[in-house]
This record gives sequence, C-alpha cells and structure tokens, in this order.
Amino acid sequence: MSVRYCGRDFSEQEMEQIRALIAEDKTRSRAELSRLTCQALNWLKPDGGLKDMSARVAMLRMQEDGLFQLPAPPMQASRSVCPSDKANRTQR
Repeated sequence: MSVRYCGRDFSEQEMEQIRALIAEDKTRSRAELSRLTCQALNWLKPDGGLKDMSARVAMLRMQEDGLFQLPAPPMQASRSVCPSDKANRTQR
C-alpha cells in the first residue's frame, strides 16, 4: 500500500527508509532529513537538484498524519522589539 504526498506516491518500503533515516541519528535537523530523503529516494527536480522543500512539506504532513515523529524544529530567537528601537523608529 502506498501513500501520496506532494504529488508523489511513497511505498511502504520508502516510508521505512524515511523512518530509518530519522531513527539512525536523532541529532539530524529536518532540513538534513529532507535532503537525505531526496537522495535515498532519488527525488529530483527536472534540473537534477534535490526536491528538498517538497520533501520537507511531505514529511511534515506525514508527521501530522501520525506516520512518524520528526525532530523538534530549532528554537527561534525572540523577535521582540527593544523599547529604545521602537522609540527611534517613531522619531523618524
């Protein structure tokens, strides 16, 4: 049985390959996992580049559907504005 994400059908064997990539190194980022998935599945754009953004979206949707658990996304720095920065912007 296969599943379809981002215009591509994934066989059960391919799903197992993705799960193995996730499991073999817990320190891998989502970006690294998407690149490795493209390489393992030969998922390429017409120009030969990796379809890593499509893979990343597909893997997020797979996670949402409960097929596996991806590593947590990296922590993002706070985007709060310092009071002095805000005051400087309003004076211009």
